[in-house]
Amino acid sequence: MKLKYDSPTGYRLIRGNFIQIPFFCFRAIMKMFVMNPRFLLLSVLLVLSAINLCESSTVKNRNRKKQQREKEQKEINVCDIEQENTPLYCYCNDNKLASAEDANCLIFNKLELSDPIWAHFNAQMYIRKLSFVVRSDGMITYVPTGVLRQLKSLNTISFQHAKFDAIESQSFASLPSVSTINLNKNNINVLKWHSFEGLRNLTLLNLDENYISELSRDIFYDVPRLQKLFLNHNNISLLHDKAFKHLPSLQELELNDNKLSVLTSESFSGLRLLQRLDLRNNQIRMLGERSFIEMPELQELDLDQNRIEVISNRAFDGLKNLRKLRLSENKLSVLEPDFLVGAPSINLLDLRENELTTMTFDNIKPVIMNFYNNSSYFYLDGEYLYSTEYKMKYIRIICQSLFTKSVSPARFSLKQIFCADNVASRDTQIAERYML
Repeated sequence: MKLKYDSPTGYRLIRGNFIQIPFFCFRAIMKMFVMNPRFLLLSVLLVLSAINLCESSTVKNRNRKKQQREKEQKEINVCDIEQENTPLYCYCNDNKLASAEDANCLIFNKLELSDPIWAHFNAQMYIRKLSFVVRSDGMITYVPTGVLRQLKSLNTISFQHAKFDAIESQSFASLPSVSTINLNKNNINVLKWHSFEGLRNLTLLNLDENYISELSRDIFYDVPRLQKLFLNHNNISLLHDKAFKHLPSLQELELNDNKLSVLTSESFSGLRLLQRLDLRNNQIRMLGERSFIEMPELQELDLDQNRIEVISNRAFDGLKNLRKLRLSENKLSVLEPDFLVGAPSINLLDLRENELTTMTFDNIKPVIMNFYNNSSYFYLDGEYLYSTEYKMKYIRIICQSLFTKSVSPARFSLKQIFCADNVASRDTQIAERYML
């Protein structure tokens, strides 16, 4: 049995396992030794009694501290906040400590990054799905990067109605398990350089309904597994060449309801696996040569509701897998011969609500064989059309009643043609089929 000094708490009695003796206890023990040198046995008994007393006191003190820690942990549990007027309140699928996997949080008041309430998330380290909905504008203006990094199991992040203004560089860095981020309706104006760097397992990113006006290079750096990117309902007017070059796995890209007016052959550089591109309701006026050459796997291209007047006869070069091409509600009056030569697999072609006056056999010659299939569709209306020259057979389609001018009967090699009546009912099938 030995006494060992352990500053600043005092000495420890070495007896198998160490027992902590507070300094005041040790001082009392030593005093007894000094005062009773002739009564060693009695002193030893008194020492042992004092040790037991101190040990009992120490155990009680530890238990008291443990209970206090548990109480404090309960108080900081983000899923079980009891304070009134809290700026943040979360509804979780399980309120027990370290048990929640799904947390939906409401932000009621202005919440600074330094607010201690963010520490409450430490009690729920296994949250997989986390969403924040801001109830009043301007209550949060930043991404709480440090808080998110502590949630090692986090898979899905969602913010809505925040006022981020800009997504700063590396705002979501070091979140290896995150696969989905929803940032729609957050008043975002700018995406900074490397905004999403480090999200190496991210597969879906939603940036709909913000105020983004420009997409520059290197915004989407280091997100190699991203498959779906949604940028609808923004103000994007400038798309830099190679803006998507770091997205080799992207399969779906939606850019509808923006202000794009110019596309180049490098606008979509790097999107070798893209299958679906939505460019509806922009301000595109022409499709130049090889506009989509970087997307050999593209299957669906939607260009409805633009202002397209001219399509180069090589605009669709490289689109050997394209199946659906939508060009309705544009300003096309003339189509170049063989303008579909680069997309020989098209089986759905929509040219409604344009200003076409003539349709020739050469216009659709590259895809004519596809229209023998019952699942193929060709949409066309005749507000301006007065001449068709389809050199086809098997089926005779009569729809002159909808044309403003006389149209010669056409013989088609496709199974159906839809002639939309803009006055009566749009998209009404009124084609009559006659076998020769």
